[in-house]
Amino acid sequence: MPQPVKRKPKSQLREQKKQFFMALKGFPKDPLDRQKLLLEQLSRLQKKDLKESWHPQYLTVLALVVHQLFHPELKEMDIDKGLRYAKSLLQSQKTKGEGHAFSSLYQDLYLLHSQSLRLKGQHFLAAWFSAVYFREQSAGGWLQLGNRLLRLGYGKLSCQAFCKARELGAPEHVAFLGHTRALRMMGQYDLALKISEDLLRKKLLPRTYQLEFEWQKACLELSMGADPTHFVGRLRSREFRKTGYILEGTLLILTHRQKSAAKKLPSLTYLRKKSPPKTPHEKRFRKAVEALVQCYQSEQKLPDRLCQLGQALAQCPDFFNLEEELLYWAAAARFLKRIRAYQPLAITLTHYHHLSLKLSDGATSDVLGTTKDLTMESP
Repeated sequence: MPQPVKRKPKSQLREQKKQFFMALKGFPKDPLDRQKLLLEQLSRLQKKDLKESWHPQYLTVLALVVHQLFHPELKEMDIDKGLRYAKSLLQSQKTKGEGHAFSSLYQDLYLLHSQSLRLKGQHFLAAWFSAVYFREQSAGGWLQLGNRLLRLGYGKLSCQAFCKARELGAPEHVAFLGHTRALRMMGQYDLALKISEDLLRKKLLPRTYQLEFEWQKACLELSMGADPTHFVGRLRSREFRKTGYILEGTLLILTHRQKSAAKKLPSLTYLRKKSPPKTPHEKRFRKAVEALVQCYQSEQKLPDRLCQLGQALAQCPDFFNLEEELLYWAAAARFLKRIRAYQPLAITLTHYHHLSLKLSDGATSDVLGTTKDLTMESP
């Protein structure tokens, strides 16, 4: 561990940070070249006197961690080791601020740790670190907390966090997207639809966010009784021919009572050929969706298919987003109802109902609005 040295004034640290990020803009865009340059920079800094180099080292390590979070396919950087090294640099300075653990530098470190935990599927710890090392007056901090709370199923708290982020100046479209997703998963379709339509009418949204609001609107309309064949038509269009939309859309249609729409779903074979998974959590979710689709199509014996489905359901708590988990439980329940597997159905549907009641604060046991006809008893 680095030896303690005299701390720099906060103004000097702020200026160093500003210069570092300005220099970072000139780094190569290619992920591998960018990582290589950052690693070379860190190696040079480690050879210098710690008194002058600890803060640039700290910033470089955090930049490497962020880069690795966005590009998990790169293997040179171990996120946990990087975070531990950054923490040792801070400990060498005996950083205090508002108490040792609540200094601004420690907040940066542990909020990154929160994101790392979320990517691993450790959602409670991700939310915990986000709440403990929290900046009360940071719009970004409220946005992150809102997403963490929503993943835990705390719909009301999540909405409050997104509202607070908007009050503190978060971009309207970013805060409203989080709020809309939360409202949709709480079963508050009318308000979520109004927000989506209001934002889409402004026609000034970044293209990515315009697509997201159009997606939320399509999902909300389906929950409110729209024709599922129209939803499938949108899903097959070029604008929604992306992995996340196809996987979630497939599950949403498989939750629906109408069978004909499912026959027109895009083939998941297209994704396997054209769009390999980019992250571990995407790979996990895609594998689970493929397992459910195969339950309908497979020539395997029914007990084998049910075992396969059970193994996929056991992975649900590790999914990155709560929408994915909700959709999977509901779609699995629909399949089990169709094959008349009533005991597995009782487990699956009860779990979905409990998630819905938790999200909606007891208002509804079917937040997606597509399983009201399902019952756990045999006719």
